[in-house]
Amino acid sequence: MNKYEIILKDGSKVFIRAVSTSDIKKIIEFLNQLDPESVYMRFGHFVRFFDEFAQKIVCDKNSVCLLAHDEHGNIVGIADAHISNEEAEVGVVVHQNWRNKGLGKKLINLLIDETQKRGVKWLYAYVLRENIPVLNLLRKFNAKPVASYGDMVKVKGPAFTEKENT
Repeated sequence: MNKYEIILKDGSKVFIRAVSTSDIKKIIEFLNQLDPESVYMRFGHFVRFFDEFAQKIVCDKNSVCLLAHDEHGNIVGIADAHISNEEAEVGVVVHQNWRNKGLGKKLINLLIDETQKRGVKWLYAYVLRENIPVLNLLRKFNAKPVASYGDMVKVKGPAFTEKENT
């Protein structure tokens, strides 16, 4: 994957690229900097240690992970997909100071492109019902609720959907 330079809605610049093994420590630091609500919204529960998650998204051959960083190399967002056959479970988290700028949408768009290269036809995510921003974001990519599990909703959509212009 190439490194992309992206200008966000507010004019700020970020770079999006695939993760590498050298990013594990920075990913853990990024996740530890998130406020507790952001961690809860991303993972569906409170998490204190991110080592296993960071190892999985970086080292698992069935994962695709993109990170966005600012001009100083600070991670500001992560999108990941865990592939199984023709489906991938996706997740996205954007640092609270970088939200509402279009970064989540950019990350999902590029994640779709990368998963398509690996034969993925369907994307799905487990999202807390109260996580309206992510539900709305995924709805833009034609993801629809397909199941409900307590306070979680499974949304699913075709990976080859026509995406909105970014």
